[in-house]
Amino acid sequence: MLASPLELLIRNTKILFSFPTTMCASADRADRQRRLETVARDAFELRANRKLTDVEWAVVRTRLLEFIGVLGDWEQTTARPRRGNVELCQREG
Repeated sequence: MLASPLELLIRNTKILFSFPTTMCASADRADRQRRLETVARDAFELRANRKLTDVEWAVVRTRLLEFIGVLGDWEQTTARPRRGNVELCQREG
């Protein structure tokens, strides 16, 4: 059974997030973006069992970026555990 494009993307990008230094990470940002996009395109082409045209890839890429935006918005709106002072409230009476 073939892995989903998202599974392939996650599996193949683990290496891309392990930079030895911060300077290396900033210097390699453009190359990292290119490699991530290549991995994502390869995953979709593997799933489709064919090469995508540049127009097809542009549509897929746009939808992926929109989906990432939705996930980011969702993450910001979900409740996170609060840190800091905790006040216990007791009922009066």
